[in-house]
Amino acid sequence: MSCSICYERFVAPVSLPCGHIFCRECIRRTVDSIKSCSVQHYCPTCRKPFCVVSIDPELVPPYLRPHIQSPIRPLFFDESVHSPSTSASASTSSSSQSQSQPTTSPTSPPLTNPSPFTASPTSASAPPPTTPSPIPIPISSPTPADLGRVTAAADALRLSCLTWRKRAEVHAAANAGLLGFARAAKESAQRMRVERDAARNECLLLKRKLAEVMAPPEWSDSDADSPLEGERPERMVGRAPAPRGLPGVPRAAEEVQGRCRVPAVRRDDAESVWAAD
Repeated sequence: MSCSICYERFVAPVSLPCGHIFCRECIRRTVDSIKSCSVQHYCPTCRKPFCVVSIDPELVPPYLRPHIQSPIRPLFFDESVHSPSTSASASTSSSSQSQSQPTTSPTSPPLTNPSPFTASPTSASAPPPTTPSPIPIPISSPTPADLGRVTAAADALRLSCLTWRKRAEVHAAANAGLLGFARAAKESAQRMRVERDAARNECLLLKRKLAEVMAPPEWSDSDADSPLEGERPERMVGRAPAPRGLPGVPRAAEEVQGRCRVPAVRRDDAESVWAAD
């Protein structure tokens, strides 16, 4: 199996959500080659979108962790198949064990009077099956170029892990800051609501007091008992009625003012006085 990007055998294979498999270094170079700030990229084979941002498992509740997987998941191939050298050594050991065991013919009583017409049993057994000799496989030692490439890949992977860890820490810090800001905003809103209700109640109380102060005074029964009640109507001619019931003017002052006024003289009395003169 080979990677569809580098056309070589898989080195640290990873799988995308669409199911295609690539080398970790190849898909990392593919993602880094795009200079966009977007976190959504596309599969090089089927062009299906996938996200490159992974969520820190510490930020996910335990009951949701089985349902949230990383978009780039590592794969591990099964290496249980025996190599050719192992199978060849096993076949060689089995053949040597079969050759070391002596071949014995079935025991039979010896013939006392052998007849010339009877066939004697053959003591020779069948030859053992021939096994193919193992094909020597040349084992090449890793070259400095291969070692350098593997070391560079390990360093790049370590740097990538460090970068993603820092991004996760920044993301967690941002989430914590947003949660604190939301909590502070909620508390401030509750405090302002309480202050608003208190101010509304105080305003209603002040309006009620103002209405009571500005309302005109009501007439009582004592207002009818005035000192001018027994006077005749003709005595009231020529005298302007005093304003009564005005706010801010005491009732006693109105009574004193009414008593100090000069009574009007009737016309008949004046004519009688002139006739006497």
